[in-house]
Amino acid sequence: MFNNTATTSIDQIVQAASNARKSREALVTFLKGLAVEHGIKPKEIFEIGQGGTMPTRYYDPISGKGWTGNGSAPSDGLKAARAFDKENPNAMPKRLDQYLIPDGEQGKLICLKLKKDVRTASKVIIKFADLSVEASNQPNGQIPA
Repeated sequence: MFNNTATTSIDQIVQAASNARKSREALVTFLKGLAVEHGIKPKEIFEIGQGGTMPTRYYDPISGKGWTGNGSAPSDGLKAARAFDKENPNAMPKRLDQYLIPDGEQGKLICLKLKKDVRTASKVIIKFADLSVEASNQPNGQIPA
């Protein structure tokens, strides 16, 4: 009923898959061992985010809230910047880019205030963890220039 050559080729495929899985597992085990031996963390090799969080991109100085640009805006100022003025269509709409986090010292201060990573107007990411370490090493908790 079954052709012997078809059974043989399926067996060969299963064997090849088994061998590939074993060699892959051996490679993963070897690489894990090397990483442990040299103290390398996965996030140093692969760009792994903090649970999928995105850095804050917009900041409303009135409410003190930040926003990534995804989902609903957290404050009236940011919501108004996204909304179109239906009553006065000829009016100049508020621009969302006025809420972008600035570069330099202001961006660092906002990062420390929000206690989150931020992305500046020039798309530079300022890491909160790096700034908090730098500020703790400075007298009076000042941010280094």
